[in-house]
Order: sequence, then structure tokens, then C-alpha cells
Amino acid sequence: MIKSIYIDNFKILNDFRLNFEPVTVLIGENSVGKSTVLQALELLSYFTQVTKYGTIDNYLSSNGWAAKEIKSTLSRKQLITFQLDIAISNNLYQWHITFKIINHKLSLVTEWIRDKTGHEWLFRKSGETKIVNKDGTCIPTIPDVSFLSSGLSFLNENSHQKDFSELIALKQYLNNIYLFDFSGTDKLKSSGHINNEPIIGKFGEYLTAFLYHQPKTVLAELSKKLADYIPFMKNIRIKKKHSGAIELDIQECFNSHFIKANYLSDGVMRILAIISLSLMGEKANTMMIEEIEDGINPYLIEKIVETLMNIAQSEVKQFILTTHNPLILDWMLIEGIYLLYRNKESGQVRAKRFSDSSTVINNLDYMNPGEIWINFDKESIVSTSH
Repeated sequence: MIKSIYIDNFKILNDFRLNFEPVTVLIGENSVGKSTVLQALELLSYFTQVTKYGTIDNYLSSNGWAAKEIKSTLSRKQLITFQLDIAISNNLYQWHITFKIINHKLSLVTEWIRDKTGHEWLFRKSGETKIVNKDGTCIPTIPDVSFLSSGLSFLNENSHQKDFSELIALKQYLNNIYLFDFSGTDKLKSSGHINNEPIIGKFGEYLTAFLYHQPKTVLAELSKKLADYIPFMKNIRIKKKHSGAIELDIQECFNSHFIKANYLSDGVMRILAIISLSLMGEKANTMMIEEIEDGINPYLIEKIVETLMNIAQSEVKQFILTTHNPLILDWMLIEGIYLLYRNKESGQVRAKRFSDSSTVINNLDYMNPGEIWINFDKESIVSTSH
């Protein structure tokens, strides 16, 4: 599980720290950095997957960003810094990375990984790369890989598993961080082609292909889960056409007719995508969802949060959410609610955990967390400590 993140000089986040729970929700006004936190985690995951996605430049271009645009305009610093604290099994690791924009490109300056004993597993700086396990065994020949990718990219699951199993586990965890945004449903509803990679896609573009690979028994169980949300939804069907395209249909209980995905409501498709996250298995460790409540009936918010809580607990997954809906907070553990806000003078973004605010704690006997958020001004929540 990702325990915490430190971000400095990335977009609007400077000297910013945030802790995470198994299920964490980020709230706050527009333009306070909620999405930027998720983007930072997605960027770092991408950075470890050079063989799959290419260098970090590919990530920037896929988001339509120039390298200079990710550096904060609120800081004169040249270095862009990230640090993750990650718990895997009983081990805790710190992964530290600094970048610098050189010739309009984002280039790595330093990277290191240390465990809780202080052992440095990986170190990179100025062309030097060193990967050493606790016994002193090192990788003797490290390929000349661009500084636009992580040193973890050097590790091969087959040849390095014996001596660097802990580092391989860390790499696999970082590879399996996913950001989802189901706010637009065009891609969720689109037909697709068979995709051998078992992922749903950032915008749900592979949802139909993902469900195509599921056994009929799993689809039957997923149909029951969907019916828990919308009782007249009966069966989910994935149909392969003669052209090779695959389509998603859902049957209502009123008759035997199946409704094609592009005629289903946006809310139905978003709910289906969210409950399908439980099928990601080992392919997803930390899953981030932008504005999870978007287009979903408020009466179903409790069930959405309950679903994510159950997945997090039973399958040891982590969820990081953003929301503007106070109802989400009412069903969350208070320790997992963070209010992001900006300093009026400096523009610096900071995070206040609800459970650390005496204003929140003192009113919980009378009000739900969502009510506290909308009835108390930001200053009264962030300026008091419990």
C-alpha cells in the first residue's frame, strides 16, 4: 500500500505531503490539486514501465503536456521532486526521484530506493547506476538505459528474481497503479476488439474486452452485483460479431430483450465499470478514481463506498478517490478524508485530515462529515487541530 507521497515543484504542488489509507478521498475546491496528486502517482507508475510504454516523454505527450508545463509556476526551484513511502508485506520502502527539465525534456537527476533498515537498494545519479541487495550482491552489467525511465526498468523478473525478489515486488506494485476517469461514457459504451491485456482502461475504453475474458460464472455474479444497484438489470452479455468486434449488452427483467451499451444510461455504465474493478485481481494494487460520484444517483452513494471498502479489505487493494459530493464523506472512515486547500497569500497547497481537525471531531456527534464540510468554512476546519 502507498503510505504517503511527497511532491515538490510539480504543477501547483510545492513541498506537499499527503498520507493515504486503504480508502482515501480527497476533497476541496476546484484547482487545489486533487487531480494533480493522482496525476503524480500515474506519472511515477509510468516511469517504471519503459518496456511497455516507453520513456516519460511518451507519458507527457499522451496527456498533451510540454515538459515545462509540469514545473510549478509558484517556485523558482529547478528540481522536481517526488517521494513515495510504500508498504509491501512487512517491508517499508522509500522511493525518491528528482527530475530537471533539460533541453525542453524531463530528465532524471537522482533516484534511490531505501528500506526501513536504511539499506539502499538502488542509486542513480549522473550516469552512475548501482543496484545492490542486502547480501552485497549487485547487478554487474547494467544496460545503458535512458535517464527518462526508472532504474527499476533494468530489473528482469526472470533473471533477477532470485537475488532481488524484494525489488521485483516493489517494481510490480508500482507497475500496477491505475488512474480511472469514468466521467465521459463514450469510451465506456463503445464496442471494441479482443484485447489480451486484462485491464479496463483509464477511461473504460477496454471494459467490454475486459469482460469478454471473464468466465460465464463471473459475469453471472457481476450481473447480480449490478442488480443490487439497479434491480431491473438482469444479465450482462458480451457478444462477438462476425467482424471480430465485441459488444456489451444488458438484459432488463421486464422481457428477454437485451439493450446495447450505447443505449444504456451513463450512470449504469459507470456503476458497471466501478463494480468491475473487483475483477482486476493482481493487475491492480492501487486504483485511483476521479469524481467517483459523477452521474450516479445519490441514493447509491452508500453502496458505492461500501463496494470499494469491501474490495479494499477482502482483496488487499487501495483506492484513492476525488469528489465534490459531500454524501461520499458520510460513508467514509474519517481518517481517510483529506481536505486540500490553498494558502491565500502564497498559493501553496496543503492537506488537512478530517480526523486531525477539532472542528470536525467536536461536531461529529451532531453532524455527518459531509454536513460538516458544507456547513463550516474551510478556515475553521483547517485551522484547528485535534
